[in-house]
Amino acid sequence: MNTDTAKHAKILLQMLSHSLHGPWPLVPELDYPDTPKRSLASLSSPPRTSTIFPLRATRPRASTRPAYSAIRMQCLRLLKTEDSLTASEAAKMLKLDEELVQTQFSELHGLRLIEKGGARQVDGQVRPVFHLNPTHPVLELLLGPTPGQG
Repeated sequence: MNTDTAKHAKILLQMLSHSLHGPWPLVPELDYPDTPKRSLASLSSPPRTSTIFPLRATRPRASTRPAYSAIRMQCLRLLKTEDSLTASEAAKMLKLDEELVQTQFSELHGLRLIEKGGARQVDGQVRPVFHLNPTHPVLELLLGPTPGQG
């Protein structure tokens, strides 16, 4: 191997070492070889527009609809006080859209925070009745201890 190739290989290994192992050395002979200076003026970019266009939302926002997590907590608190409810009964008590509460009940059931406890006829339709899952370990953290428990 000739000396010129060895020198370039050493510089390449140093550059790799610097890129892998962190800060640049303070000793100049271990640093990168001199590179030609470039001017930023030589790099041209396309002209930019002088006006800024406002961004419009793709969908209109629902007015005063609470966040889903807040609705879930309202449903859990209501089930703590009422023992068992259908989604439509909970929606009426919370004064929320029945479909929205049904979705939240489905998610709470999927998380096993609430359980189905039978069925009840509401408005001429048989609907499942839900109650809190007393064995779920997170329920006490979410709602606090039940009064009268030990």
